Amino acid sequence: MSKAEERILIAKVLNGQTEAYRILVDRYHKGLVIYLVNLLGDEMQAEDIAQEAFLQAYRKLDSFDPAYSFSTWLYRIAMNMSLRYMAKNKPVLLHTDQSVSDAASLEESYDKQAARTAIRQAVRTLNPNYQQVINLYYWDGKSYEEIAQILGCPIGTVRTWLARSKQSLREELYGQI
Repeated sequence: MSKAEERILIAKVLNGQTEAYRILVDRYHKGLVIYLVNLLGDEMQAEDIAQEAFLQAYRKLDSFDPAYSFSTWLYRIAMNMSLRYMAKNKPVLLHTDQSVSDAASLEESYDKQAARTAIRQAVRTLNPNYQQVINLYYWDGKSYEEIAQILGCPIGTVRTWLARSKQSLREELYGQI
């Protein structure tokens, strides 16, 4: 969705056509939840924070700056909520069940899951800023510019944090994967 389309929808919502907000929710809900699951490691909590972020964005829609995309603004709201949640609660490890029929597939699946789990656990040990750039860049496909807007920092800082986080992950995971 382009910024122009977002601005039109936001204008409609602000003019009383609240059903137009559903289009924004439908467009960004899945990606936001995936981002939050990667950040929090808890699908239910990710859903809760995503819903709260959409509600808060709706309530504060009149303060939205159209210089940014709606998704960037929404992710920033969700990130702040997540950081508050993580400050109050211990992190929860991601746990998934997979059923695979044959032994070869089971072993391969186990190895892949073990690698994913090791990577996610290693990411959770990083400085919170490094976690954010890894999540946003690799798991959500955000550009450096979008990450800088979401985190409220210069693009150079995003590049530095990404390089440092990758180096830390290399050191942490050396020989494990």
